[in-house]
Amino acid sequence: MRLVVINRQPWAVGFQWGVFSPGFRISRSGLLQRAQKLDATYDMVALGRNQCGFGGSGGNPEKYEKARSLAGFVRMELLLGLFALKDVSGDVFWWVFCRHENSVVGMGDQVFTTREDADAQLDELRKLLGIENQDIVVCSTVEDSLQWLTPLLRVDIESLLRRRGRIISLTMSVTLRKKRQIAIGAIIAALAGCVWGATLWHEGEREKAMFASARQARLNKEAQRGALLNRPEDHFRQTWVEAPAVGDVASSCLSAMFELPVMSRGWLMSEATCAGKSVTVTWEFQRLANYLDLPQGGSLKSPKSAVSRLSVWGPSTVWPRNGQTYPNLLTQEMATRLLYQLTQQFSVRVRLTFNAPEKRVIDEVTVTAPWVKGAWDLESVSVAYLKDAKFWRMLTDIPGFTLERIVLKKHAVWSLHGNIFARTDAKASSLMKSSKKK
Repeated sequence: MRLVVINRQPWAVGFQWGVFSPGFRISRSGLLQRAQKLDATYDMVALGRNQCGFGGSGGNPEKYEKARSLAGFVRMELLLGLFALKDVSGDVFWWVFCRHENSVVGMGDQVFTTREDADAQLDELRKLLGIENQDIVVCSTVEDSLQWLTPLLRVDIESLLRRRGRIISLTMSVTLRKKRQIAIGAIIAALAGCVWGATLWHEGEREKAMFASARQARLNKEAQRGALLNRPEDHFRQTWVEAPAVGDVASSCLSAMFELPVMSRGWLMSEATCAGKSVTVTWEFQRLANYLDLPQGGSLKSPKSAVSRLSVWGPSTVWPRNGQTYPNLLTQEMATRLLYQLTQQFSVRVRLTFNAPEKRVIDEVTVTAPWVKGAWDLESVSVAYLKDAKFWRMLTDIPGFTLERIVLKKHAVWSLHGNIFARTDAKASSLMKSSKKK
């Protein structure tokens, strides 16, 4: 047997239970004789309403004097459970409990030192009694077990009077036996009589309601988990929809970048970068440059360079981004193939890298975004394509495709940089389907 403390009350587990046969006389000698037939080490008995459980104290019956039987006290119509508990010495063990037809099953109050042995016993009882998986309670930690069991273990006045679940030593001395006679008489009266019929019925109904409530809570938790996993897209921002369309960024940036001079006040433009709302220009010092007359909006960064930050006007036309929410994204493979096709079609170099999907923990459930974010770079883009509206329309129509910046180096080499969001499932978007039809 093992002794545990729950809600400051000692409880014993690890009894072998049996049902009283008709005409069985409940006496200490009779109980001891019955216990010895089962196991010579059994010297303790826990009495229930119409059954008793036998266990061995290991030669320390006084250790269990104030304890109650946990299995005899937890009364529910049907319950099969596995609980992790910690005994008074600090050792964690596994308790398999089974109650069926208002009685503790014979081997339904067993303790195990390993989870594997406990799971085997749990599965054996499940098959033997035909219990459905949803009616099984499994608490894998001591904290979960205490949270589940504590509400059922309230020792009220009625329980004290009826001595429900109390444990008696079968080998106590004559003196101690006399001191316990009143308690034994109360237990016998409680087992034999029906004077508490109405109270027992009410208690049974209350326990049924508690079990139904606990089961419903588990079902609600599983339903919530299913809802989170079935629609993960509801818990992540679809940032590409909020970003400006590719054509809008291009219209704003290029109108300003095409007007940039190669030389300004003796300074040579080395690089220009536009991120949609402003253009940042880096100027290189030339022999005829004047430090007192920098390019427009410029500030000196070093003896050899200056930087200008110029605001750009908004787009002259609005490029709508329609039908590009999550279900219409390309798959990661399709997005990769499409960008490689652009490389071939427009004679540019492309670099593409994808990050792992974003994850969030919601109500102890790990939810993974159904899309990945990729970073792309198009190098050495021809000016002819930059001035071609069809080129920008094609990029704008790619679902999840965003343009973050346009870069001009050495006033001649253009490159585009941005992100693309792609699905992680195997369903292709309508864009790729329509392109195949064409």
